[in-house]
Amino acid sequence: MKIVSCVFILIFFLGCSDDAYITHYDKKVTHLSCLQLKTKDILLLSQLSKLYSFDKNCTYELRASQKSGIVCNSNQNAPRKALSNFPHGFLRLDIYGKKEGLIYSYYLDTDNKVSESMIEKGFHTIKEEFGL
Repeated sequence: MKIVSCVFILIFFLGCSDDAYITHYDKKVTHLSCLQLKTKDILLLSQLSKLYSFDKNCTYELRASQKSGIVCNSNQNAPRKALSNFPHGFLRLDIYGKKEGLIYSYYLDTDNKVSESMIEKGFHTIKEEFGL
């Protein structure tokens, strides 16, 4: 019983990790020859444009979004917010195909503001996955 209690306490205190959630929605798409960038965020636009030459005519879109300073006022999350690394932001990089719809999703919870290194790591993961 003590071991089970210790495991649950450990999981409770770990909260969110530095690992991104990666989901493949269409596993038939394994290689992309190009991407176009869709984002309204200045930081993402600036950083991602440094990492890749996006093509406005490409049929595959990288939709990038991020948010920092998220505050949850729900009483249900009070213990988790007080005792763990409750996320205060996120980075999301989704790839959509005109025919396929959502192909791939990279999602990362953050404890603070989204940094250039987080963006670079996320996009590097996409480049490796699709041979860009």
